[in-house]
Amino acid sequence: MQFDHIIANPPYFDGLSSTSSFNEGRDTSRVINTPLADWVLVMAQRLKQKGWAHLIYRVDRFDKLFPLLNARFGSFVLTPIVPRVGRDAELIIIHMRKSGKAALRLESPLCLHEGVKHLADCNDYTNKVEDILRGRGELTSWIKNN
Repeated sequence: MQFDHIIANPPYFDGLSSTSSFNEGRDTSRVINTPLADWVLVMAQRLKQKGWAHLIYRVDRFDKLFPLLNARFGSFVLTPIVPRVGRDAELIIIHMRKSGKAALRLESPLCLHEGVKHLADCNDYTNKVEDILRGRGELTSWIKNN
């Protein structure tokens, strides 16, 4: 079976060099047990020609992932995710198209939260993120046009 869109959040921590969590489920979701090359291979096999794949991954490990993706996908659009204004991106959304040929593009960062720090136990998402979470907005409108 093949798909028009694939969304994935592969684990990104090496089990040998990271601290274990007391929560087994958390470790399962974050520690790499399946090689990244296998994740990429299965995504490429399951994606239709001209289909879109979207991954979220850590910026500091992107150098390990990108060569694997570049061998099987094209038309990359990268969206850095920053927790707040003035903070560095720790995560990146990688949008890619099977058999795509467009030039690599870097979007403006997606800022998750309002303000420079968390002031209270409340929802402080930016309007854009709130709209995406509530189904009123889109993360990427350019996919429809490409």
